[in-house]
Amino acid sequence: MTKKKLNEIEGAEYRVGSRYSSKREQQAGSKALMEARLDRMKNLSNDQIIRAKLLQLKLKMEEYIQKPVYTDHLFFTEFLTSYIDIIYSKRNNFANDINITPV
Repeated sequence: MTKKKLNEIEGAEYRVGSRYSSKREQQAGSKALMEARLDRMKNLSNDQIIRAKLLQLKLKMEEYIQKPVYTDHLFFTEFLTSYIDIIYSKRNNFANDINITPV
């Protein structure tokens, strides 16, 4: 749409402009953002990574609970598997903690 057409639309006196003037500039900005994220992630401790993964799992579980319609899919087993994989580096360690012999 051109500026003239936008001005003709009722209530379009304010527009959200792009901070990028070209596609190349947008790609450069995206690349810089990704590099900054990767640098930040490299500096995270193991405890911070575990806490972030647990928070992500919690949000997934809350989203599932808030759904009005439940499916037959076995989400509990997926949630439990994710939890075990986050907390324990090996599933054998989990099996030892609950005193069972791993299969």
